[in-house]
Amino acid sequence: MAKAADFWNAIDLYDSFLITSHVRPDPDALGSELALAMFLGKLGKTCRIVNESPLPTSCTFLPHSDMVLTYPGGMDFDYQAVICLDAPDISRTGTVGAAIGDVALLVIDHHPYNSAAPDFSWVDPSVSSTGELIYTFVSYQRELIDSDIATCLYAAILTDTGRFTYANTSHKTLQAAADLVSLGADPSYVAESYYQTVTDGQMHIFGLAASRMRRAADGAVAYTSLSDEDFRSAGVGPEVAQELAELPRSLAGVRVGVLLRDVGGKVKVSLRSKSGTDVKGIAEHFGGGGHHEASGFLLELPLAQAEIEVIRFLEETLK
Repeated sequence: MAKAADFWNAIDLYDSFLITSHVRPDPDALGSELALAMFLGKLGKTCRIVNESPLPTSCTFLPHSDMVLTYPGGMDFDYQAVICLDAPDISRTGTVGAAIGDVALLVIDHHPYNSAAPDFSWVDPSVSSTGELIYTFVSYQRELIDSDIATCLYAAILTDTGRFTYANTSHKTLQAAADLVSLGADPSYVAESYYQTVTDGQMHIFGLAASRMRRAADGAVAYTSLSDEDFRSAGVGPEVAQELAELPRSLAGVRVGVLLRDVGGKVKVSLRSKSGTDVKGIAEHFGGGGHHEASGFLLELPLAQAEIEVIRFLEETLK
């Protein structure tokens, strides 16, 4: 398995990079992109960050978030290599992945890589987040880590560990977070900026999700659903549902929490588990993937039908 030192060797071959991540990027993806772009810039490399999805308003607190461009903006760039972060397959980057030229592909991720091997891959599912991997890489030249880079990486790690509550939080994860604080990351600022700036529209969506919560499989499954109309009436986009996937899992006695929501004519299903229940295999059954305790997939079904199919399968699986 590749390591940080191998990535150092890989980037030495190129001078310009297009950095991208999965559709609807979360703070781990965005924080990793920004931190890596800033760090490579200090090494004299030229970088541009381009994602299919616009920067979520919840992530505008990240230092230099204006560096994140939305496709097709930013593609008029003579890049020698593409760095794909926090995406197990280049197809998960959407239109960006489809538009990249015949250049080298470098992948860094903590999800298993499921497709043909790229030119370079550093994939470690045992690590909490892509941000933790980037931290390991930049630590080789720690003197270049400023407070902006530290803040982006701290935000990536904090959010992808559920504020250090998920099973992916190891002693190395906590050591990395502590080191980033010593390098200038402000835990209070990051937590307040991301978790304590909920808008009225977001609170309306949270209330809808909570009011529709139901149980199945003798209480072992909790699930809720949100439609396109729900988001429109609240005046918010589906990206605000990022944290809602945790809500069903938080109920006492629940082993698997499920959030179903309309996304671009399809239904996005997010699975979260506890008590050692593996939802990765469930997601893979429906063509998705992820981690043992956090996975997801898309269904081309109406929301009501998707709910029936998913809950029926979970009831059979958890017997």
